[in-house]
Amino acid sequence: IQFIRYAALVQKAGSRVVVECPGCLVPLLATCPGIDCLVVEKQPLPEFDVQAPLLSLPALLKTTLASVPASIPYLHAEASRVASWRHRLGNGREIRVGVVWQGNPRCRGDRNRSFPLGCLAPLAAVAGVRLFSLQKEHGLEQLTAANRRVPITVLEGLDAEGGAFMDTAAVMRSLDLVVTADTAAAHVAGALGVPVWLALSRVADWRWGLTGETTPWYATMRLFRQSRLGDWRSLFEGLASQLPQEVRRKR
Repeated sequence: IQFIRYAALVQKAGSRVVVECPGCLVPLLATCPGIDCLVVEKQPLPEFDVQAPLLSLPALLKTTLASVPASIPYLHAEASRVASWRHRLGNGREIRVGVVWQGNPRCRGDRNRSFPLGCLAPLAAVAGVRLFSLQKEHGLEQLTAANRRVPITVLEGLDAEGGAFMDTAAVMRSLDLVVTADTAAAHVAGALGVPVWLALSRVADWRWGLTGETTPWYATMRLFRQSRLGDWRSLFEGLASQLPQEVRRKR
């Protein structure tokens, strides 16, 4: 999701671009410019002259921090889905915040990047803020335990059909803000160009650098970093302190 942006650069160089990807991502990646053909992984490929993993393209194209291709958005939500979800979410005056707290626990380093749902309590306590769960599969068992401390609206049927992240993308386009752990959802929000606040471990993934609140990868993303490893409480207290101005801005 992060590096599919390079398809347009390869195409611009005069190539016909074939992208092999997981089948569930085909509908979402089909909205990205620069792709001539999408092939579901392990299916027969058309003839090709050269091949490169997506994550090798920044090196092959000599990308620096100053030249990161950042034409945002490069992924798009279906207009009909956006309209449907906006109708479903209603037109309240509250700040609507989509939240994701858990990544795939099988991913190496997940214990550092994911945070307990209860950490979102300071956000839920801000007057004029309403939380919506964008969580899928992993971490949903926390909803029952945290329900009283963290009022959160669960969106039934999210991405039940049509491909991965298709409903999620439409919902993100219907919200005021996305707050997320370092998961795929952060990249979807960034690629869509929606406001997204990313909660990062003190030892963050390489792509976010060591310091700073901004990233050249996504213009609408703000980074919030732990001051001490494992200290999510301070991070979310600081994050919540920024929300009242968002409420005032909307009103």
